[in-house]
Amino acid sequence: MKSKNKLINSINTDLYIFQYMELLGKYEQKIYTEIGITAPQLYVMAALKYLPSPVIAKDVSKWLNRSGNAINATLNTMVKNGLVKRTRNLRDRRNVRLTLTPKSEALFSKATSFIKDVPGEVMSPLSNDELQSMINSTQKLIKHLIDIMNVNASPTQLDSYHRVEAIQQILTQENIDYNITDFYQFLSDPKPAKAMSKRQD
Repeated sequence: MKSKNKLINSINTDLYIFQYMELLGKYEQKIYTEIGITAPQLYVMAALKYLPSPVIAKDVSKWLNRSGNAINATLNTMVKNGLVKRTRNLRDRRNVRLTLTPKSEALFSKATSFIKDVPGEVMSPLSNDELQSMINSTQKLIKHLIDIMNVNASPTQLDSYHRVEAIQQILTQENIDYNITDFYQFLSDPKPAKAMSKRQD
């Protein structure tokens, strides 16, 4: 009976996590649509804003851990919508520099406010202890999946890395300490990640 109950709980937990991620994705897309961008466009903007200049498509693809074709498709749409400017190198026509436009800078500013404020809104029903419990449980699941899949556990090889790195950059601008090394510490250390807090001036 005990093993049967654990099986049912495991299935239910998996379904609840899937439903949560599906709803969160829809909620995020609703916000992005209201701003006037898509989620992939937001992270391309972050790459262009935070990578050292000059930035080319290959740099964006590497930073976001996405295929060149996927990045170029997003860039083509952004250029068409006036969100990205392409400038060819006169000495090497294949080397195309990418920069944000005043329009995308304004939209990015709106989107960063969403990134900072919405997680607190979504997680507001939970106490801090409940949040910490979720963090610990989720870390265990991530480590277990990495083990059974036998994949590279290096943070930079995980699909989430670009999102965490972009959030770190955004929060730094808001004087909020958020360290990407602390976030991924659990991959090599069983201790819970350090708490993130406001800087004390």
